[in-house]
Formats: sequence, structure tokens, C-alpha cells
Amino acid sequence: MINKGDAHKLLAAEIAGMSPEEIRERFTWEQVQAPKAWLPNQHDDELLGFYAGQTKRIGTYGEYTAVLVFVPGQSFLRMVTGTRIVQLVDASMLELGQPVRIVWRGYTKISGDRKMKNFDLFMGVEESNAAP
Repeated sequence: MINKGDAHKLLAAEIAGMSPEEIRERFTWEQVQAPKAWLPNQHDDELLGFYAGQTKRIGTYGEYTAVLVFVPGQSFLRMVTGTRIVQLVDASMLELGQPVRIVWRGYTKISGDRKMKNFDLFMGVEESNAAP
């Protein structure tokens, strides 16, 4: 079985000798849009989609990690940020494309005036692969 990375290498080798015009004609082209932040409004809001990996961003307080979710019917990825969701994704060992449901649980006070975004993460598991 060929993985996605190997498939891209094979395709790159195949088109290496093609002209720009030949490449342009060979494929259907879809414009790429930047991911958009998921901003839940109320407790229990949920995001349902497929795990699409993680990315690093630079913000006001430095570098942070965002979890990417593909939501069917939308032309862009959703980004979910916060220490809690990143920890849950890392602990779950999600595979790319695996169904996910992220539920917003509000903020949790951690110390002084500091608060942390709180999420629950559920991962879709096919019946034949479910734990007993």
C-alpha cells in the first residue's frame, strides 16, 4: 500500500519533465484558503469533523500550537487552540482523517487571574475497532 507522501513523490517524478502548460491542463485546481479559528459561543458548543493535524502559529504571547479539523461542507480548515485540546490530541494518538468531536466546556481558573480553555475530545472509532 502506498502512503500519501510516497504517492506525492511518484507524482512529482512523473510530472518532472512536463511543461507548465501540461501541468496546468492535467489537474483540476482548487484555491486553498487559510484555516479559520473555531470560536465557540456557549458551553457545550461542538465542532464535528476529521482530524487534519497540528500547526504552529506565532501570536501575541509567542509560539503556540493549533489543532486542525476538516469540517465537511466548509472550504477551509478550522483551528482549535489551547493547551488542553493539544494535550488531549497528543494523548489520543489520532490518525489523520479520523473523525473527531470537540466540545467546548468553557474556561477553568488555574491560578490568580489566569484561566485555561477547557474542551472534551471524542474520537470516532469504527464498531469493529472499539475497545471492549
